[in-house]
Amino acid sequence: AIIAGSEPMLKGDGTPYRSYLYAADLVEWLLVILLNGQAGRPYNVGSEAAVSIRELADRVAAVSAAERPKRGRPDVLFARQPQPGVPSERYVPDCGRARDRRGSSHRPCSGRGNDAAAVHISSGSGRSADRGDSEGGGPPSRHA
Repeated sequence: AIIAGSEPMLKGDGTPYRSYLYAADLVEWLLVILLNGQAGRPYNVGSEAAVSIRELADRVAAVSAAERPKRGRPDVLFARQPQPGVPSERYVPDCGRARDRRGSSHRPCSGRGNDAAAVHISSGSGRSADRGDSEGGGPPSRHA
């Protein structure tokens, strides 16, 4: 909808938290685990930087406005309002075990994938970040 110049209507309330991983960071994580990981041991990879669907939609709108200033910033509409007292869903990996294989300063947990997801979605090559039932969906670069 943003690409077409209209206001997007997201089916949920925007409160679930997700993380998005930059594709180059995934490659780094996989190499770290391949070279330094223990055989047969599971590792979570991803970004520990959580972003709500609402925040991501706001970033997409901001990127769209910056790329197409004549259209202005679109309003993002939500089908439902957040329910007071209801905790937000979280799907954000704890990548501590994988980070321990490389060292605590390893950059892929930085969250730069969250901004990359906003650019990807606003460019028209991504999918809607809020899909109703699970409110996840996310762009193809989302990993856990």
